This record gives sequence, structure tokens and C-alpha cells, in this order.
Amino acid sequence: MGTRLDLLERRPRTRAQLVNYHRRRAMARLDDPDVRQLRRLVRSLKERTPDVVYLGDSAVSLVSPTDTDRRTLVDMVMAGLEPQTDVYGLHGAGYNPAMFTQYLRAVAGMATPPTILLSLCVRLGTMPWNRHPYFARRRSIDFMREVDLGRPARIRAAFPRSTGTEWAEHLARRHHTWVGPLTVGEYTRPLKDPEASGFSPAESARLLYAYHHGGEVEQSYLDSIEELGRSLRSIGCRAVAYQTPVPVQRGVEYFGADFSTLIRSNFAAMEAAYRRGLGPDAVVLQTGTVCTTDEFLDPDDGSEHLNQAGRAKVATMLVHGVRAARAETRAVTVLPPHGGRAPVCIPEPRVATPQRQSGR
Repeated sequence: MGTRLDLLERRPRTRAQLVNYHRRRAMARLDDPDVRQLRRLVRSLKERTPDVVYLGDSAVSLVSPTDTDRRTLVDMVMAGLEPQTDVYGLHGAGYNPAMFTQYLRAVAGMATPPTILLSLCVRLGTMPWNRHPYFARRRSIDFMREVDLGRPARIRAAFPRSTGTEWAEHLARRHHTWVGPLTVGEYTRPLKDPEASGFSPAESARLLYAYHHGGEVEQSYLDSIEELGRSLRSIGCRAVAYQTPVPVQRGVEYFGADFSTLIRSNFAAMEAAYRRGLGPDAVVLQTGTVCTTDEFLDPDDGSEHLNQAGRAKVATMLVHGVRAARAETRAVTVLPPHGGRAPVCIPEPRVATPQRQSGR
């Protein structure tokens, strides 16, 4: 968001600019961004089969204003893979396992399914976000679940804004954390204006971390992760899941070892749900607690967004995971000549794809 002066400067000045401005706003209302991502994926898959489809949350999309390396996490992963590897990135704020399951519908039935790289974000499973009127993405998910993927032009939708009643119900929900069983509103209102609420910077940061990370993941979120695993198993995709990193060090400064214990417990519950759906051999990279405080975009905002150092660290781990999964996928087992019994693995020849893109 910019300042008021910035916003005034961006207003259209000529009649042509004004017409284009209102046309873009009208199109945005008629084309939900999450549904648009699905339409673009369906159309892209008709033209080519990417080697990797990267399904991620907002930590995949963002960079720090102070970064000299402006590559997003998906860009870093693409750079670390072999040059001919075609990666399709699909990610955004609040993108969660239930959304990923719907995007995977576009992959079902492909002769050679791509390797799926996907994030498991613990915060999105806690009550304030799992039931958020906007960031839970319920309207998009419900629409994508029923839409006919065989008719890409029909993959278009517009949803009304959440009503005042929906927001009032959400703000009244209780969120039990280390600071008490406060309502969502009792967390968010002081955080919007700490000074007016009489909060010191330390008190405000403590409240923020409790709000973001102080809850257990809800059962409905675990169920959506299990469903995602089942979808991957039914499609036959090779998948690499990883934990979206959490600023655990800063959280421990505010709440002690209980913070780390809760985060690790939530990740364990999510991994167990994922394995129930996909199988006991499902790959889940343990990236949730590997980043230090100085590797986050802004540790004071309590989010999982990484700066260039954090993204580089996580990208290295993701690249290794994807390479291993693709090497296993490309191997075929045959019997050696002369009646030998021991099988040997022969790598399949790789076919270079003409382009690599993030799909953003």
C-alpha cells in the first residue's frame, strides 16, 4: 500500500486512462484471481507438460524491499534445477491444501504427470486464518470444485465481498493462545493502532505472534491436507512437500520453549495427515524451523515471508528434494541380459522443454 499522495498520483488523468482504469476494475470483479490461476493452468497444460508444478503460499511470492536479489522463491528453485527443467509456479496469499487439491484436478489424467512441489503452512491451519472470510478462499474453492475443466472459457467467476455479518462473526470468535482466550477482534483491533490502545512495541509484538502462531491447527485443515494426499496418490504424481518456515527464534523470545513445542507439534500433525492421504513414504522436507530471525523479510510482522538469505537456504533444500523425486520418477527397472535376476535401473532420456516460466 502507498501513501495517500502516492494513491492520488496513480489516479487516471485523461479520459482514455479513466476508461481503461474502470475497465480493469470491472474485469477484476468478474475474474476472481484464484479462479483465473486455474484457467491459466488448464490452458497451459493443453500446450505443454511442465516437469514441475509448484503450488505455494505467499512466502513463495514475496521478496524484501531491501533484497538485492529480487528473485522469488519459485525463481530460485527454477534457477537451481537443470536448465531444461520446465517449472510452472502457482502461488498466492492464503493458498492452502484445499485450493491445491482443486488445482490438481487440472493435472489428473495426464499421461506423464509432473512432479508436484507444494508448501504446508502451519499458520493457515489455525482458526483466524482457516476460517477467515477472505484468506480461507472458500468461495474460490467451492467454485473450482464444481467447474468443468474441459471448457476453459467457463472457468471464470466473480464473488461478492464478505458481508458485515460474516466479518462480525469472525471477529467474535475465540482464539485461545498464550495471551488468553481473546476474540479475533481483541487481537486485531489493538494491532491496527497499538499506540491508541496503549500497547508498547514489545507488547504489540507479543500479541501479534500469539495471534499468528499461538493456536493449534484445526481438524478441518488436517482433513484438507489428507484429501490433498489422496488426490496426489490417485493421480500418480511424484510429490515433494515442505514446511513453510516459521520465525521460531523470535517466537521463543516472547513465549519461551512452548512456542517451539507448539509449532513442531502442529507440523507433526500436518505431516501425519499428509501421510495418511498419500502414504507412509510421502516426502515432507523439514524446513519449518531452519531459518533464523535475520532470514525473514520482517520478523516484527510475525509472517513466514523470507528475505533473500532465507529464500536461498530454503530453495537449496527444495532443489535437492525435487531432483531426488525426479530422478526416482525417471528411473525404469529392467532385467539384465542372460537371464540374470537382479534388476538394474536405467535413467530415461530427458526431453528438453522449450521454456521455463513461473506461471505468475
